[in-house]
Amino acid sequence: MDKLTIRTFHVFDAPAATVWALLEDFGAIERWWPTEGELVIDRVELEGQGVGMVRRIFNRGAGRAVSERLDRLDSVEKVLQLSILGPDPLRTAWYQATCHIVELDHGRCRLDYESEFTAPSGRENQSRDGILGAYKAMFIGLQNAAAPVRQIV
Repeated sequence: MDKLTIRTFHVFDAPAATVWALLEDFGAIERWWPTEGELVIDRVELEGQGVGMVRRIFNRGAGRAVSERLDRLDSVEKVLQLSILGPDPLRTAWYQATCHIVELDHGRCRLDYESEFTAPSGRENQSRDGILGAYKAMFIGLQNAAAPVRQIV
């Protein structure tokens, strides 16, 4: 199995501190994850606190949970790193991701997201597509949760 890498980013119309606060609360993914779409969370079970904690994400229709461990949380640099423990529904044998929030101008920020993973031979594209689908849901959920509330006058 070869190690594969995905690098992507998303620009948010929200300050870095707002988006970081959502990500930093690692156990509270249900608060901002989309409730509609192809990848919907049924429930999350937590084990431990802080770096080393594990969140077990039970997605609607999935046969088993995805267990993600918080490996690094740097609030100053706004960097979070996680690993998926054991085989996951995307059929990756190993997965690690690092996200970094970068402050931009005009109250915006960018989330740089890089993941490395291994997939069984012949399943690389399927694994990559599944991971990118999860990223799309993550970006939508974070954008919706971080969007400024606009008042209608």
